[in-house]
Amino acid sequence: MEVLSTQKREGNLAFFLFEGKTYGLPSSVKRLLEFEKFEGKKGEVKRLSLNLKRFKVVYLVGLGKREDFSEEVLRYSCGELARRLEKDDLEEITLVLSRLNKRLTKSMVEGILLGLYNFKKYKKEDKKENKLKRILIYKGDEEGIKLGKIFAEAQNFARDLINEPGNVLNPITLAKKCEEVAKEKGLECKIYDERQILEMGMNALYAVAKGSETPPRFVHLTYRPEGRPKGRIVLVGKGLTFDSGGLNIKPDNYMRTMKMDKSGACVVLAVMGALRDLKVEYEVHGVMALAENMPSGKAYRPDDII
Repeated sequence: MEVLSTQKREGNLAFFLFEGKTYGLPSSVKRLLEFEKFEGKKGEVKRLSLNLKRFKVVYLVGLGKREDFSEEVLRYSCGELARRLEKDDLEEITLVLSRLNKRLTKSMVEGILLGLYNFKKYKKEDKKENKLKRILIYKGDEEGIKLGKIFAEAQNFARDLINEPGNVLNPITLAKKCEEVAKEKGLECKIYDERQILEMGMNALYAVAKGSETPPRFVHLTYRPEGRPKGRIVLVGKGLTFDSGGLNIKPDNYMRTMKMDKSGACVVLAVMGALRDLKVEYEVHGVMALAENMPSGKAYRPDDII
């Protein structure tokens, strides 16, 4: 996805407006509002029917009340716009918001890219690609665009990992994914196997993993900045690639989403992968305990002393 700043307001446009406000709208678009119902509530998206030379398609996007405005409100409204644009099959859109700065530009980019996210890897009938290839931000901040892309891409990477089923992403394959990210992003990577986990006294992790055919892994990623670090930060991610409940097996309706019990580890991995691009000045450690909790003759029992 190409995201750029522009000095032109033409083509397909999306104007962001507060409730009851029309500041920044071209007069030709303002006149149309007399015949169109648009309140400007948070996340409201309205497509206007136009027949003008300068503007092809115009969207109005609500930001809610001005006094309630925040970066999160803008991010949310951009997400709602992105989902509408996906339905309308547009290839390019210019976003227009008065008084943009770096933080607001970042929120716009992040909201659009997060709103366009879909996990279609295993769908046979819904392989249609989104036609939106270019986002232009009117007088957008270049650094904000860069940051928005890094943040959104990291979050969507985490989403991809979280959405992978347990038969694809298990402790072994997730540990290998950590190795790949470490190699690509210049991180140190240590992976401990089940023997080392037991030797280090990680008895709870080992016990949870005993019921599965797939052994556990413990991953330690390290990011070191250039120069002397300002301090150290440690991120810890829970990585149960599937949690059936073990011998305390969960009811089926609670078990359906248990591939998502690895979300903490996936988020830590995504954050670690973004640090180099963000030029973070702290030394950051990401530790992830990876296991699969399954019922079997080897599973730990309620009241076992671990």
